[in-house]
Amino acid sequence: MSSATHIGIDEVERYLREQRDKRLLRFIIPEQPTVLLYASHIERNGIEFFRLTCEQDLEGIVAKLKHGRYGVGWFKIRNPKYSQREGRRELFERQRTGSSSV
Repeated sequence: MSSATHIGIDEVERYLREQRDKRLLRFIIPEQPTVLLYASHIERNGIEFFRLTCEQDLEGIVAKLKHGRYGVGWFKIRNPKYSQREGRRELFERQRTGSSSV
């Protein structure tokens, strides 16, 4: 089998894995309202999308290269003026341990 054929098979397998993972994310993330939002992709308007994210006082966005591998080379871009950042770590730690004390 030629290396071109191997590359083609690898690309198809990667595409199928990514599609499976996207379906899983859509299934896991609940319907709105929730703190998470699944967006299939934003193309060419990432800066505007981030500006709107900041305007809505959301924590930030996750970005990756369009043809980058799923889960590899992702960037978390945080809203520097996010008003609810203070105490977030403690909130999640309490939820993880099951403690309800404030």
